[in-house]
Amino acid sequence: MTVLENKVSTGSMVIACYVDQWIDEYVDNLINNEYNRKRNLLKYLKVSKTNKRDCLPVIEACDKFRNELHGVLVEKDPDLIEGYSFLSDAKLKKLSIFVDELCSDLRIYTLRSSKKKKRSPEVMLKKFKYMELMGNVESFDPSELFACKSFIAYNTKTNELYYYETTEQFTITGTTLHGFDSNASYCQKVRRKTKPVTEFTVGTVGRVIKEMDKIKTKKNLCTGRFNINTMLLRVLS
Repeated sequence: MTVLENKVSTGSMVIACYVDQWIDEYVDNLINNEYNRKRNLLKYLKVSKTNKRDCLPVIEACDKFRNELHGVLVEKDPDLIEGYSFLSDAKLKKLSIFVDELCSDLRIYTLRSSKKKKRSPEVMLKKFKYMELMGNVESFDPSELFACKSFIAYNTKTNELYYYETTEQFTITGTTLHGFDSNASYCQKVRRKTKPVTEFTVGTVGRVIKEMDKIKTKKNLCTGRFNINTMLLRVLS
């Protein structure tokens, strides 16, 4: 039944063998008027943790077989009718329903979402690096990153001020921040003689944003990378 097109993965071949075997057994039982037990392809795919992409060639082959059965039952194609003359219309309908169920299981499996295990803040911050203190300026607790929508950071070595914003949630892998909006986030050089770091740590959020707007140096893209020279200056929202 499942004639796979072109070169396919070993995983696809394994699935196709299972499907072929089940269909062959189903047809044999129809011919011999024997009981056909229920097959659960979806359960097999889940238990074996089949790669979703491996299912795609098998779905394509199943669809071709379904179209062939449709040609017999509905379109009454004379050549196809002759090829399936060993089965009555009633048995062909049962076979068609069985193949539909297999195709449905394959499609459901490829569309099911893979739920990733949510990592705790402690795990995400395990390798995260930042500067805790510079003079009398202290970084905010990095665990606050996972509850905020925007914040500013400062690299004491390059004199760059970073503004990070997210529409979802910040996450961290190693020493890299993820989940920030690359269009809204930016970094700028700050001249510390004219704009000391403390200007961004005191006063209201509105005042801090005004001070940031006064910086006229070029805005560059953020990379999300942090190190021991980077201070977490302030949560803005």
